[in-house]
Amino acid sequence: MDRPAFEIASAEYRALGLIQNPFLPTSDTEGLEDPAQVACHSESGRLLSVLDCEADAEKARPLWITKAEQIPDYYTRIPLSEVLGISGENRGMNVLIAYVPFFMMRSGRIRSALNMVAERIAGNEFGLTVAAYAAAVLSDPDPALLASTGLSPEEASELAARFVANPAETAEEVFGSEEPTREGGPDTDAVVKGSAARIGELEIDPDTVEEESDALAVAAPDDAPEVEEPEPVEEPEPVVEPPHLVYLREYAAVHLSPVIARALKAYTDAGVYALGQEFKITRGPRKTLAALGKFATYRFRKVVIVYDQFDAWFNAPAELRANIAGALAEIRMLLGKTGVLTFLAASQELEEIRDQFMGAHQIEWTVAPLLEEEDPELGFAPSLIEFALKGASLTGDVPESLADLLDAVEPGEGYLNRLGIEVDRRAALTAG
Repeated sequence: MDRPAFEIASAEYRALGLIQNPFLPTSDTEGLEDPAQVACHSESGRLLSVLDCEADAEKARPLWITKAEQIPDYYTRIPLSEVLGISGENRGMNVLIAYVPFFMMRSGRIRSALNMVAERIAGNEFGLTVAAYAAAVLSDPDPALLASTGLSPEEASELAARFVANPAETAEEVFGSEEPTREGGPDTDAVVKGSAARIGELEIDPDTVEEESDALAVAAPDDAPEVEEPEPVEEPEPVVEPPHLVYLREYAAVHLSPVIARALKAYTDAGVYALGQEFKITRGPRKTLAALGKFATYRFRKVVIVYDQFDAWFNAPAELRANIAGALAEIRMLLGKTGVLTFLAASQELEEIRDQFMGAHQIEWTVAPLLEEEDPELGFAPSLIEFALKGASLTGDVPESLADLLDAVEPGEGYLNRLGIEVDRRAALTAG
């Protein structure tokens, strides 16, 4: 099946009242008949349209997706896969999505979210994220930090303009290219060993009142495994860092978190992999998660955390379930203006969590047309077309601009695909 001609949430689809093309799935659904692909694709649109609305809210509501029990779980994996595929490269949605399955909470109720958000920030064209941050904090600088780092207001303003005009190129010039590791720095194995030793020194789930300051970096213990050092080279002359680079790190340390300042230093010195690991090394996971949310939204509209795979929820002790529910409520507060929490669960699951999120926006994934009797001539349930159009609609109703769509395409073999092509043809006309 053909892929969409326009990006999800693009201006072209929005002009038709849609979040995406209802009839052209974006994920790899080979092996499914066209009607099943369209029905699953519709459920992804149902979530994306609500998420798009909440991403613009000052304080977003959580999203609660109920998976219908009468359909196999397989049919909800497909829309979830599509939604998770909306990464930083998608300019139309412009959200950062982190996925946290239930079993990951063994690494910490707060840290599990922190770790996945850290990885998504580091792995989604970080040059554009740090460029958006730099443009903002140089455009409205901290006068005291300008003075202490030796950066003049004129230099800050000029560099801010360059970050706005050419974000990727300027970020590479200032911070270095987006390499996993840098030449002359530690390789991936060394980064893993070093960060594992430091993470091993941290309490998994510290109480709020016991969180220590991250002003001092977490050091590896004395008995940590030795990290293989790069081959010794002749010591170069000490490098004096440019004031704008020092300012950008100092601003992060003062206004966001010392952890983010150290991560920026790790990125410059060692590359993307070290950056992602440094984000995670913190004595105060709550403070760092809140800071990462703020840092990410210099570029993205919202950070979205998707919680899923709660099959083992009933096997967890009642006290642990209550603690998890409380931690999720905490995370919602920590990301009050920067995040959207999203839950996928069967109707009978997560009673304790549901109680904490009574005001959540409710979404149902039913893939309803797959349960209905199909029309012999069409080869699918007659309700599928309306189901698809409503799922992709920005308002939940069939857009007026597409009310005549069915009359524009003759039924027959390849009907659904031709509907998708017609939608893209009309979207192209809105752009022209």
